[in-house]
Amino acid sequence: MFVLGLENKNYKENKNLISKMNEYLNKFYPGLSRGIYEKSGKGVNGVYNQDFHKNVMLIEIGGVDSNLNSVFNSTEIIARALYDVIGDLNEESY
Repeated sequence: MFVLGLENKNYKENKNLISKMNEYLNKFYPGLSRGIYEKSGKGVNGVYNQDFHKNVMLIEIGGVDSNLNSVFNSTEIIARALYDVIGDLNEESY
């Protein structure tokens, strides 16, 4: 699951990158991503250090029912997604 803080100056840029990652995972690994959880409001962080840069993501991997092997497998897939998505973004900027 991707967590997006709605209370930071880079919200739109963060959301753009997170959305591209989520779309990639849904296309190539359906069911792996639990989507984007947008957080803001009283008693909520709402920033999650995503104010430091426009390309910051918070990705929660695994859960209480996950075993270590499934977390490792998910991490490898996410690493591949980062490589593919960020590589595509770098090529667009040239």
